[in-house]
Amino acid sequence: MNKFHPYFGQVITDTEFGEILNELTGSIEQFVQDFGYFGLVAGGVVAQHTPGNLTVDVTPGVLYDQQARRMQWQVAQVVDLTVDEYGAATNLSSATNQKWLSIFAQFVSTPSDPRTSELNETVYYRDVAGFQLRVVQGSEATNPPRPGLRGDQVLLADVLLRPDDLVHDDASAL
Repeated sequence: MNKFHPYFGQVITDTEFGEILNELTGSIEQFVQDFGYFGLVAGGVVAQHTPGNLTVDVTPGVLYDQQARRMQWQVAQVVDLTVDEYGAATNLSSATNQKWLSIFAQFVSTPSDPRTSELNETVYYRDVAGFQLRVVQGSEATNPPRPGLRGDQVLLADVLLRPDDLVHDDASAL
């Protein structure tokens, strides 16, 4: 990490302040990447919802994606498996087929705290870090393949959808 040495009486410019923040953020990201830290750090356990239906519960969790972005949720999440990330139904069309559904966590950032600059432009002072849990469906078959891994998302679990039941398969066993 490059260091900066502000001095007494210095007025730090916008550009200098941005450089300091970018250096700090980059150093944290580089540390996480240097050690290969990505994936679940704590929690994020996926279990079939009770009563049994096409939803699963995900315990509170902390994880990092492949770009060293931290995601956290402090409240258990309920994930609906009846539709995928695009709103398409995940039901089976044949009583002899099966389908894998993968649950991924994806980092999202939401601009907030709008302000007006001296140029009378709206700028967002903050980006609030968040996450989305996404359901990705594989193809339907008698012996179906699992959906592929994604470079910008972290796999939490794979779920095998069969004609009459839902079987959970923890991603850590992959």
